Amino acid sequence: MTSEERPITFFANDFDKNGSIDPVMSYYEGDHLYPRVQKEVMIKQMPFLKKRYIYSHDYAQATIQDIFPKKDLDASQVLKAYTLENCWWENQGGKFVRHSFPIQAQSAPVFGIIVHDFNSDGNPDILMAGNKYGLEVETNRCDAGNGIFLVGDGKGNFTWVDNTKSGFWAMKEVRDLALLQAADGKVKVVVSNNHDKLQVFGN
Repeated sequence: MTSEERPITFFANDFDKNGSIDPVMSYYEGDHLYPRVQKEVMIKQMPFLKKRYIYSHDYAQATIQDIFPKKDLDASQVLKAYTLENCWWENQGGKFVRHSFPIQAQSAPVFGIIVHDFNSDGNPDILMAGNKYGLEVETNRCDAGNGIFLVGDGKGNFTWVDNTKSGFWAMKEVRDLALLQAADGKVKVVVSNNHDKLQVFGN
C-alpha cells in the first residue's frame, strides 16, 4: 500500500561506489522505511552488504537507514509514488483533479486505454487492459486483469460492466488497444498481446 503520508520511495545512488547507479525501492511499515527487494537480490547488486547481512533475519529487520549511511541517502535522487491506482484526471479550469476508477480496474497494471461511446448513449465509455509478465524472478506476474469495460454517465462517473455481459476478455499480456471504425460506423477493438496473437472484438 502507498499513500500521501507513506509513499513508495526510490533511492538512486552509487551506493557501492562502482561507477553505476543502484536503484533501491522501499516501502513503509508503520513509520519506518524497509527495502522492497529481497536480500539475495540486494547482495547480488551490492556485494559489500554480504558480510553485514549474513542472516536473513537481520536483513528483514533492517530499515533503509540501517543499511545505508545517511550521507548516501541524502545524496540520492529520491522518487516517490503516492498512489498506485488506475485513475483519470479532469481539467477543471486549469486545475487537474484525480478521479479513481472502480475497484475492478485496480487488479492489474494498464497499458492500453480507449475512450469511445461504445453503447451509443452519447457519453464516452472506457476500455482498458494490461497485465505484466516480465518481472524479476522474486516477484510474481501481475496478471489478474481480464480487460475492463467502464460505462460513463457523462458526468465523470464510470461503472464497471461484468466481462460476461460485455464480452470483452483481454486476459493476456496486453500492450495496446486500437479502435477500428468501418464505413458503416461499426467499430472493432484490436488487442495487441506481447509475444502472442492479436485479438479482435466487435460491437
